[in-house]
Amino acid sequence: MMNVIFKGNILTATRIAIYALLFIALLVALCYLYFWHWSYALLQLMGSWQESSVILQLLIGSLTVLALTHFLFSGLFPNEVQVQLDGQQLLVHDRFLFISIPLSELKRVNFVYRHQQLCRITIYDKKRRYLNVGGIINGMPEAQFQPFVGELKSKLQKEFSFEVSETYQQASKMNNRLYDLYVPAYDLKGKRKKNKRWIIAGIFSWLAVVGLSVYSLMLWMDNSESGRVHGDVHDQDTLMSGLDADGLDIRRIDQYLLYSTDHQSRHFVNDIAFPDRVADPIWGRKSNVDLSHLRLIQEKNSSSAHLIFFDGSRMYYYDEKEKAFYCIKTFRHQLTLRKLGERIFTDGTHVYFTERRRLGTRHRSGSFNSIGIQTTLYRLKNVLTTNFKKVENGDGYEIFSDGERQYVSVHGYGNRLSISRGIYYLTAGQVDNVYSLTRADLADIHQKEKVFHINSRNYHPKSMR
Repeated sequence: MMNVIFKGNILTATRIAIYALLFIALLVALCYLYFWHWSYALLQLMGSWQESSVILQLLIGSLTVLALTHFLFSGLFPNEVQVQLDGQQLLVHDRFLFISIPLSELKRVNFVYRHQQLCRITIYDKKRRYLNVGGIINGMPEAQFQPFVGELKSKLQKEFSFEVSETYQQASKMNNRLYDLYVPAYDLKGKRKKNKRWIIAGIFSWLAVVGLSVYSLMLWMDNSESGRVHGDVHDQDTLMSGLDADGLDIRRIDQYLLYSTDHQSRHFVNDIAFPDRVADPIWGRKSNVDLSHLRLIQEKNSSSAHLIFFDGSRMYYYDEKEKAFYCIKTFRHQLTLRKLGERIFTDGTHVYFTERRRLGTRHRSGSFNSIGIQTTLYRLKNVLTTNFKKVENGDGYEIFSDGERQYVSVHGYGNRLSISRGIYYLTAGQVDNVYSLTRADLADIHQKEKVFHINSRNYHPKSMR
């Protein structure tokens, strides 16, 4: 009795249906989370794709889902198959399934090789049975199956007058080699073309369904976002309980945000109080907030899309879409942050600045669909606070020097220069005024270390009354 044991799966109609349903369910779940519901953790982890194309995002997502589907499928069903040639029967079985096929009923046995590896075995009798060989991408070494294939070929040729066909799929970039054992009356050529047409039709149908589903979901998301009516962010007559009128500081950040504090322990953004415990945006773990030392260190501007707070040991931010505060960074030691200039601050040793970017998808036409905004905090590499000095404070700009290079921070006129960072290398030899600066005078800083990033969905509130 000749037998061969290999890693793989018996793909019955039921198992193929389960595999397809698993894949579709996971893909729909990913699309739902990514394009519509967007759990906050997924936003923080995947939002850094920024302006990558939607095709690339779907491709990476589909490959991820395919790998996860294969992992779950292998957990549900055995991934070890045994094929035996026992007298006048061909036995195929795994831990749960046993198939006995009389050799007299065999019509065809097809072996698909790719790069000297066996990838698939298809057995035709009254039914068509697929045996997947190997993993999701690679098969098993051809040499492992040669004794079994040789024995099966010899028996079928001598006792059942089978013929042999060995062809290559010239049009396939995968360079598949097809090895067929079949009865003379079997229409191998017609059957192969029919199978090929069926497979191609199935692939294109599946791609069409997935593409249309995702596209419809994205359109639904856009229409829902544009048509949704949001409540008022803030009413100036709202009573913010607990806020001491003495020493009250009210600061308007922009058209929709108002920051209020008594400089003691009460802080409000619009009418939302800063809580004494704040959650992490990814894991949801809550940390205690030192409200007595909490202060706003970064407002919304051309280099930051978020309000950033600091209490000496942790950094927090306010998400306008979620109307909530989150803890984004916990430091090992107590720090004292102070401003060196607009959008630049230091902890006494290092220099930090923020950067603002859009999150979204860029289409093949070049159009950009914005779905969110990102703020990133960077630390200058190889620059110490002791060497970093302000050398000029002009109208709408500041110039700094570390002893080797000059830096410029532009504020108040950032839209003209498409400013998105708190600080740039200054390449101009002299700056007469902010209007004399051009975008060519500003070079992006590459010697930097990322501390954290914040991702938020777009938010379109109604105007304040």
